[in-house]
Amino acid sequence: MCDRSCCRPNLGELCELPSGVFFPYRCKTVSVSPVGASSMAIEDDELIKDFIVESQEHLSDVESQLLTLESQQNGVDVALVNKVFRAVHSIKGAAGFLGFEVLESLAHRGEEVLNRLRNHEMRPTSLVINTLLKATDRLKQLLDSLDTSNEQNVDEHIIALEALLNEP
Repeated sequence: MCDRSCCRPNLGELCELPSGVFFPYRCKTVSVSPVGASSMAIEDDELIKDFIVESQEHLSDVESQLLTLESQQNGVDVALVNKVFRAVHSIKGAAGFLGFEVLESLAHRGEEVLNRLRNHEMRPTSLVINTLLKATDRLKQLLDSLDTSNEQNVDEHIIALEALLNEP
């Protein structure tokens, strides 16, 4: 049994992700293919296709939403930040479940910045929004090449997001 709180004892049961989507339960200790250039942690092509479609839908409006936030530097629309946060959070959760660690890691850092914005600990300055936009573009690129996403380098984006998080 793995340490995921959503795991069920039987493989036939469903697991609900934070996005409200149900996936067939698969414990990380169950025999699955290792992550690599031609294999994925979970071999269910339909599940992967659904993840890609759902993630692309989540990201489709994020750019315009972030630009709207940038124009509200002094009066942040928390509901709009929450909408962007939920989109990135859903991608992070599903990516982690499916074993796409690089995608999960980048989404997690973006989620942390968005959390600071919604808690009014950070303002949506041009630097913050541009960094989030670049990270979002990179998430889209990772989704477009999902089969090799765990081999791709996103350090530049993670470092930029962490720099925002480390500002006083």
